[in-house]
Amino acid sequence: MAKVRPGAIWLAESGAPDFIRFLRSKGVVGGSDSELYQAFDMTYDYDIYPDLRAALLGKKDLTTWLA
Repeated sequence: MAKVRPGAIWLAESGAPDFIRFLRSKGVVGGSDSELYQAFDMTYDYDIYPDLRAALLGKKDLTTWLA
């Protein structure tokens, strides 16, 4: 990649630790922040999972995400 696009930044999406554990329990690959930083320059958080889970369990309303 460095030959094709010198100076490119590798960006990864990270998830909450409980979401990573959930993925792994289902056999799906999910990397923790420390694992992602072994290959990527930066990460950003996918932080909706706790709210999404609460909504799926009928404990939270997600209308604020509709804006």
